[in-house]
Amino acid sequence: MHTSNQRLHIAAALCAIFLSFPVLNPVALAQQAANHWYFGYRAGLDFSTGVPVQANDGAIDAFEGCATVSDGQGSLLFYTNGGGASPNLSQINGPRNGYIWNRNHDVLYDMGDSEGGGYSAGQSALILPVIGSDHTYYVFTMDQQASLIDPAQHRGLSYFVVDMDLNGGLGGVALANQPVHKPATECLTVVKHANGNDYWLVAIDQDTRDFLIVPVTAAGVQAPFLQPRQSTNSAVPILKASPDGQYLAGDNELYRFDNANGTVTFLTDFFEASNYAFSFSPSSRYLYTMSSSFGDKMVRYDVTAADIAGSKEEIGDLGFLFVPGGMQIGPDGNLYFIEIGEDQAIFETVALSQIECPDAVQPRLNRNFFEFASEPGIGNFFGLPNFPDFLFVPGPPDEKHDTIYICAGDTVLLETPFAGETYSWSNGANANNLTVASPGIYRVTITNACGRQTAIHEFLVELKTSNPIEIPDVYINKCEGQDTLLVALPNAATYQWSGGETDSAVSVLQPGTYQVTSTDACSATVQSFFVADTPLPAVEVRNSTQKMPCLGDTIRLEALAFGATSLLWSNGDTSATIRAAAGESYSVVASNACGAATASIEVPAGECCAVYIPNVFSPNGDGINDSFAPFFSGCEVLNYQLKVFSRWGAVVFESNNPDLGWDGTFRGKELPPDVFAFVLQYSLQTADGPSDVVKSGDVLILY
Repeated sequence: MHTSNQRLHIAAALCAIFLSFPVLNPVALAQQAANHWYFGYRAGLDFSTGVPVQANDGAIDAFEGCATVSDGQGSLLFYTNGGGASPNLSQINGPRNGYIWNRNHDVLYDMGDSEGGGYSAGQSALILPVIGSDHTYYVFTMDQQASLIDPAQHRGLSYFVVDMDLNGGLGGVALANQPVHKPATECLTVVKHANGNDYWLVAIDQDTRDFLIVPVTAAGVQAPFLQPRQSTNSAVPILKASPDGQYLAGDNELYRFDNANGTVTFLTDFFEASNYAFSFSPSSRYLYTMSSSFGDKMVRYDVTAADIAGSKEEIGDLGFLFVPGGMQIGPDGNLYFIEIGEDQAIFETVALSQIECPDAVQPRLNRNFFEFASEPGIGNFFGLPNFPDFLFVPGPPDEKHDTIYICAGDTVLLETPFAGETYSWSNGANANNLTVASPGIYRVTITNACGRQTAIHEFLVELKTSNPIEIPDVYINKCEGQDTLLVALPNAATYQWSGGETDSAVSVLQPGTYQVTSTDACSATVQSFFVADTPLPAVEVRNSTQKMPCLGDTIRLEALAFGATSLLWSNGDTSATIRAAAGESYSVVASNACGAATASIEVPAGECCAVYIPNVFSPNGDGINDSFAPFFSGCEVLNYQLKVFSRWGAVVFESNNPDLGWDGTFRGKELPPDVFAFVLQYSLQTADGPSDVVKSGDVLILY
């Protein structure tokens, strides 16, 4: 145990001390839920290193919609294609099952072709954590739009619950195929509630063509309600919510979304745009799309502009695309979209392109960033995982604050661990490190290749002076016979202990006072350690009763402990004194931080007093049971009194002599056979003093 008492005035001891205070960014942690993407025909991306790398280990089979989820540390949990296609309905892809796959790429749940969403739905699945749980997830599924070749399956919006505690941590479905609303098809997105906890699911009701709003709270999936749409088109393959939850886009229309109450307000439409390939930027300022349903140009709109439609910017040429596919924000802050060009026949390959720095003044269009194989004999796929876009809200810059103490005349190199494209120091420097000799505040702002501030690192440099500072003495209590380690202040240049040692720490066995002088380029520091021994405890048990107790009696036992901090008797008592039963054995353990001692005692038991009162006697003069009286064995009787009563309450016998019994007469005459009552009073001498006893009962006279 270490305590502080008196203080020494000493000089400064360290040449340079770094005190670091990082500020964690929770948004970066949330984005790790999107670290793994599995989509299409066994296609995948891994963003764990900060940049996407193709992953070829997946088992997914998805034509359009799909969804993936990872945990808060970025480790894959499970993924799904959202649903299958009935062999009686599907014409373009053939019969398919809906699956959920676990992190080992084995089937976690088989939906068959009768549960979940549609294999050809644009957003067939969406995964959300169950509110208030760290191990359960909703898997929402969406039906596909009816077409000439693939009719709808009439399952609408449904959900499953996956419990990651099942199957040894690989997960299992705890609740399956729960209906939410139908008819609804194709599109499904989500907005984070303004309260920061709940969700708003957003889809399209196929009967009214209005927005379908489904609240999801800690109480579960709530009843949906409708919000009006400008368009009456029911074929809305994709809905997108801005990461900040303020906008909805779909069917070439832009809406304002109130994430406090779920209401929707029309803003504008885009007549020349793709209704499939579009996405908001991470900041929610820009809406990216293609200028036509067959590509042509990549464009973006500023949704914060007064004239949103007039804010259109061309980002790059796309040419003719056979199929423009899904578009999705990545955890690296870039946009990714599928494109199948005119030269990519339907049975060959699928390209994944990138929009780098989508919130920058000059974003970069990187075509064919990755290429994926199509399913042999089937053809291309068009969808990317459907993530909750609120995961990608850009967080504030990471922050770190360091305090550094330097000696007069010294310099120190300030280095930041944050990587970036540019570094801007408060003194105008632009390298990733800075050498300073003067005290002050030095701040470096780090920006990434997109021009966004990603980190701020502030250094407070203070000069160590020779002015006295207070360093507390150290008081140590150790166990007798054991050594203890004395540790001096860190980072000094040299150490000199009072025993001659020169290491920063020494081990000592004997109690006493130890001093160490720590020196560096600035000055010297003297610190004292006061070491005391704590002995092992000792204990004995004392019987405070001098007289031999009888069986059934209790006596007082006392534990006399020395150096103990706690006591524990064999009967569970923890006090110093206990009541102990005669004829029993007891032990007590006395403990302190250094060990324990035990003492035992056996409580003796002598012959005990026995009292017998007969309930019948025969005063016939034969010398056997001729009188009625109690029998005492081994008893010291005091204050004896016996009274016998007739059935009418008259006293027929009374005696204060325990040796004198009743002969069955009253006033010299024999009484007839009958039942008589008696009251017996006496005191017994015990180890704890006199004990009063009163007994009563009946006695029968027989002749």
